[in-house]
Amino acid sequence: MQASPHEFVGQELVNLSTVPVWSGNTLSPRRVVLRVYLAAAGDSWVVMPGGLARVSSSASTPVVSMQRGGGSKDTWVLSNGPADTSSLQRPRDLPVDLNRGETSDLPSRAADHIFWLGRYAERCEHLARVLRCILIRLTGESGAPEKWEWVSLMKLRDCLETPDPQLAMDHAQGHLDQSREFEQGILSQIFDGQRSDSLNGILNQAGRAAAHVRDRLPSDLLRIVSQFGTLARVPGAAAWGYIPAGDALAVLNHCVGALAALRGIEMENMTRGPGWRFLNIGRRIERSVHLVKLFRAIIVPLRLETWPALEMLLEVADSSMTYRARYFTTLQAAPALDLLMNDEANPRSLAFQMVFGEHAIWSRMATFQTETSGGSCVKSVPRGYRQALPSGHERRPHAARRTSQSNGRGVAHLFERDHAYLFQSCGRNGTGHLIYQVRHITTYDYEDPVSVSHHVLRLTPRNLPRQRCSRSQIVIAPAPPSSITRTDYFGNVLTFFTLREPHGRLTVEASSELEVQTVAAPDFSRCTRWETVPQSLEGETSVEVLDAYQFVFDSPRVGASPELAAYARDSFPAGRPLLQAARDLTRRIHQDFRFDTKATEVTTPVETFFEKRRGVCQDFAHLQIACLRSLGLPARYVSGYLRTTPPHGRARLAGADASHAWCSAWCPGTGWVDFDPTNDCVPSDGHVTLAWGRDYSDVSPIHGVLFGGARHTLHVGVDVIPVE
Repeated sequence: MQASPHEFVGQELVNLSTVPVWSGNTLSPRRVVLRVYLAAAGDSWVVMPGGLARVSSSASTPVVSMQRGGGSKDTWVLSNGPADTSSLQRPRDLPVDLNRGETSDLPSRAADHIFWLGRYAERCEHLARVLRCILIRLTGESGAPEKWEWVSLMKLRDCLETPDPQLAMDHAQGHLDQSREFEQGILSQIFDGQRSDSLNGILNQAGRAAAHVRDRLPSDLLRIVSQFGTLARVPGAAAWGYIPAGDALAVLNHCVGALAALRGIEMENMTRGPGWRFLNIGRRIERSVHLVKLFRAIIVPLRLETWPALEMLLEVADSSMTYRARYFTTLQAAPALDLLMNDEANPRSLAFQMVFGEHAIWSRMATFQTETSGGSCVKSVPRGYRQALPSGHERRPHAARRTSQSNGRGVAHLFERDHAYLFQSCGRNGTGHLIYQVRHITTYDYEDPVSVSHHVLRLTPRNLPRQRCSRSQIVIAPAPPSSITRTDYFGNVLTFFTLREPHGRLTVEASSELEVQTVAAPDFSRCTRWETVPQSLEGETSVEVLDAYQFVFDSPRVGASPELAAYARDSFPAGRPLLQAARDLTRRIHQDFRFDTKATEVTTPVETFFEKRRGVCQDFAHLQIACLRSLGLPARYVSGYLRTTPPHGRARLAGADASHAWCSAWCPGTGWVDFDPTNDCVPSDGHVTLAWGRDYSDVSPIHGVLFGGARHTLHVGVDVIPVE
């Protein structure tokens, strides 16, 4: 005070007035404070009648405080005349405009608190799962962990925010108290309220973030959050250092259950508005960060002594049962990492966080114009048409074995690398290149209006060494409010959109400009003998072979069979080069089967086509794929466009070209080679590649889900126009 007297002020202790308060069965005096409210009236202020009165707990208490047992009551002022009943609230009998859209009234401060509530909640759940995984192994029936298991526990411990620095990774059995010290560190990470990185501390942070936005959260969600202060506590425990490990495990199990209930309430009780999206974005970011930390600590590098960490990784990510259902008890790094990184059907995977986090962000965009790295864009047209739509959720491919990639595109870049080897420009030999303008118009006319629909489009041509798309755009009518453009597991360009207004027609027009090089087919006689390929796939762990191996297995629309294997064997005698045999199979299918647009439908099984011997290009491609897979050979489905040539002397008709399908076979040392059984040829500059997958279900140009519509009529027109 002597050094800075200007920073202090003295004030006389005010002796507060008293009022009578009914306490027990009598009136007694209490100290009182009256809080009043002012209202602005032009350049002055008006004191509003009444207020809020607070009283002390006893007459001898000089301070009025709610924390010290005080109470509060509304204060009313009697009027000399009738009270004014006017109100600024809307009269109940006055109609209001219905609003089903999203409200944008979310202040930035509230959005920040909601965002951090999502991050803190996800951080708590991840920490609880990691600590539970470690504690279970520390308290196992076999006693202290073996050295090989101890190393894995240390790697998992490294994923914590501030691991205990006293514990060393080596000589786990050299110190009798090492496990006990580790256990004490885990207990501290759970219960120590003085640590900001403890489970107790993070739960409190989540509770404080929720308290700031309690008026924007569902009541049931607030009830769960109100328990956060007591979740990481053991009733009756004097200090956290004396809590048994069994009680700590019970706390962690209860904590995980409560946080799971919180997630369920978020999904079921919160309107999909800006608040929910910020909460969801926070969760996705936090879960992605922790997954990457786990991958770096456990997978990179994965040594023999840390192999048990794989099981811990699956347990922390709550994906153990999914892995066992797919791969039984065989624990391998590639399928485990694929499940947790690339599998968009797994809500715990990194790919899932990217997809749904991206959707939450992009759905806030007001414009519907998007550009991809390949130069494609999506445009909407003004709302003036009768409105309509088809559908859209991508079907996630489920291959038996996939490789694990971390570049966000799965194995797509490997397919393009194979094509780079196979399709090389012929240069001066020449054959040159062609430039095409492609237009694909699809129109759905619905019998009844469609109320809501979700769609996915695969209408943007791929960029390949032999094919470069310089421009691509998609125009949709009626115009959707938002869209997302990204690549799928196979590297195909997808466009997602949703229509929420009734419509009777949907029009999708995709236009592209691309350059296609003329390439020479490889020498089919100089490749691997076909019968050696199935055995070479078994047990091979190289990335290229694993990528091809996933196309050996049955897919939703193509299955192997003894009948198809018998049909294919006429082209595959022992010792014949694989590509030469595949080319002969292409020729035989073209000769034995007839193209007939009325013979089959899009859902016709391969077996039916094989029996009827009539169908369209989709059936021809499915049949050759099924024959190759029946012999244990990798084969995939390719969709695209085929340039047609009008009869001599006739003008080219608009819309006369066609969307087309063919197949591709994989050969060791050569890569993927395309075959067109419908036209008995090896695709070259007359074929434009749009997408590829296991079968038609992976590459459907337009796919989705809609409500209403009843029956519909489909009109499709395709133009592949060479540019002079």
